[in-house]
Amino acid sequence: MKKDSQLWTRACLSCQWSKVHRHTQSVPGEFKIPPHRCQHLNIDLVGPLQIGKGFKYLVTIKDRLTRWIEAVLLEDQSAESIAKALIKTWFHASEFRVA
Repeated sequence: MKKDSQLWTRACLSCQWSKVHRHTQSVPGEFKIPPHRCQHLNIDLVGPLQIGKGFKYLVTIKDRLTRWIEAVLLEDQSAESIAKALIKTWFHASEFRVA
């Protein structure tokens, strides 16, 4: 019976379309190292979390050259909140000045 069900699901077109492909292979990419710090930042938003005190999200910011990481708790996931966190924590401590 197991063999019959395997054969049937392999022959069923809609079963194949809905199949989850867990072992996908990506083409290896070449990522060049940026020549200056703060030229390429990786930003990730995690959440919603149950942290407390009104914070639900965590944004992490990493410089690709120096690998410096900052993590900031946020109350919401709006673009404005993320931009404020980026300016306050990242650019505040560097020589960059934001108008």
